[in-house]
Amino acid sequence: MLPKPLKATPEQFAKTVGKLGKIVLAAANSNVRDRSKLQAKREAAAAEAPKFSWNGRFVAFSASMGGIDALTTILSDWPDECPPTVICLQTEPMLAETFIKRLDTDLGCSVKIARDGAALTQGTIHIAADPERHVVIEPGQPPKIRLMEREPVEGSRPSANLLYGSIARAGIPAVGAVLTGMGNDGAKGLKLLHDSGMDTIVQDPKSALVSEAPQAAIELGAAGRQVSLDDLGAAVIGLCNQS
Repeated sequence: MLPKPLKATPEQFAKTVGKLGKIVLAAANSNVRDRSKLQAKREAAAAEAPKFSWNGRFVAFSASMGGIDALTTILSDWPDECPPTVICLQTEPMLAETFIKRLDTDLGCSVKIARDGAALTQGTIHIAADPERHVVIEPGQPPKIRLMEREPVEGSRPSANLLYGSIARAGIPAVGAVLTGMGNDGAKGLKLLHDSGMDTIVQDPKSALVSEAPQAAIELGAAGRQVSLDDLGAAVIGLCNQS
């Protein structure tokens, strides 16, 4: 939620109004997808797809404006025994909480709010959306989530750059994907993943509600592949499946 500016300078007020305007515009133009159709898609894909056998790769996503709609589409392809998944989602906390509860009901895998010290295990999605803490991955068997109270990184908290960078530095086998969003958060971190030999995907900007973040990652050379929204979930799962 956006707080009411009780004592704001003209500059602060303009910034708040600008942010509110972008949120309203995004909501008005969002391609809201029918949940029954998504469920039907998931059931059809499950019936046709070969059995998923995890190859040991973890998954990390980042998204901001338009991310809830995009993730709803992508995660409809997630198998019950999905690869361990961490999502850096920059959105309003109340929206994130509702989204997590809905996904946990709709999907066969477990969907949780990211908690400090949580182990990354198969069959679980962890969503980090706390605007007061960053999320990073600590190496181990299995790797663990660490939440850190630090200043925003280049204006973002949680920072996708920190998330991807921690995975790259730890050498954890992973697939990273930058989705729809404002600004350029995630581009530098995804480039670290790409340069360390990991598979990286960027949502095709043409299929993104807000193309700034995907475009920034592409321009930095962080995209191993550009994939449209409707094909992105299957592409990531394919990289995490035993061939």
